[in-house]
Amino acid sequence: MSTYLAMEVRLVWMSFVLGCILMASYDLLRWFRFFVPHGLVWTGIEDFFYWICAAVMTFLLLFYENSGIVRAYVIACVFFGMIFYDKKLKERLPQKREETGSLKCRNKRSFPETCGSVENPQENGLPVMNVSVHAQETEWTG
Repeated sequence: MSTYLAMEVRLVWMSFVLGCILMASYDLLRWFRFFVPHGLVWTGIEDFFYWICAAVMTFLLLFYENSGIVRAYVIACVFFGMIFYDKKLKERLPQKREETGSLKCRNKRSFPETCGSVENPQENGLPVMNVSVHAQETEWTG
């Protein structure tokens, strides 16, 4: 394999990996939003800065690995890496249930130790603390 072809294959691979890294970092941003809820304005600001960082990282990849020459296949490989992460790698991670806000796991076959039911946490092998709260009956006179 020629040196030039090897450099191009490396560039394609690095573009694909960059796409996976960008989607993984967006998942971290989603987790941050899950634990620290905030409004639409802050979500928009976070997304704006995320995409600015994604563009800068893609530009730096092109600048250092391809002398700044923009090639359509490099941008396409970044997007394919993002799609691959979102469709294939992400399904192995625990995900948030939209209706309840609790966590679920999409793929119990790959990671059964992390995908126990939320309703029965003993399936995960975690210690469970039982706390019972009894309300006192108060009689109102008025």
